Amino acid sequence: GPLMGLQLPHAELPVLKITNCVIASTVAEMPPPPPAQACIRCGFCADVCPVTLLPQQLYWFSRSKELEKAEAHNLFDCIECGACAYVCPSHIPLVQYYRAAKAELRDERDKHRMAEQAKQRFEFQQLRKEEEKRQEERRRAERAALAKQRKEAAAATGSDAQSDAKAAIAAAMARVQARKAGEQDQEEKP
Repeated sequence: GPLMGLQLPHAELPVLKITNCVIASTVAEMPPPPPAQACIRCGFCADVCPVTLLPQQLYWFSRSKELEKAEAHNLFDCIECGACAYVCPSHIPLVQYYRAAKAELRDERDKHRMAEQAKQRFEFQQLRKEEEKRQEERRRAERAALAKQRKEAAAATGSDAQSDAKAAIAAAMARVQARKAGEQDQEEKP
């Protein structure tokens, strides 16, 4: 209706399914509002507020961007009925200030929520990287221990293999010497 609705700048805007009604009035029926003047703190807005808010205070907090104070004065309880703006002798568009303040508060909350989510993702990523680093160090230590065990085992079996090889070489040398000695003995006998 005329209190809660929005004035459209031109007639080329679409009608959506959330559109409640359309009022086509002449300029004589609904003249443009006069320019806003300074608040005289008459209290009419507080008298007509159906939610018993303090529209003056909400206006001052919204105008000065003290959104936390506006929220503390129950800004989100405002149903945006427009009664306060209708009775205002200073013609202040109070509901527009409230809508803007609510939108800013929602944006701040969204930004804060997104920042918290980003912080949690970052912390989780850091924890994951630290865990991966610990696992890699553990695997590296296990590989080093396994390599050391293999080296020790190879050294132990390698010394046996070397002693076996030396024994085989010594046996072969002994056979060669025995054969040479046998050949020399046969040469000396004739």
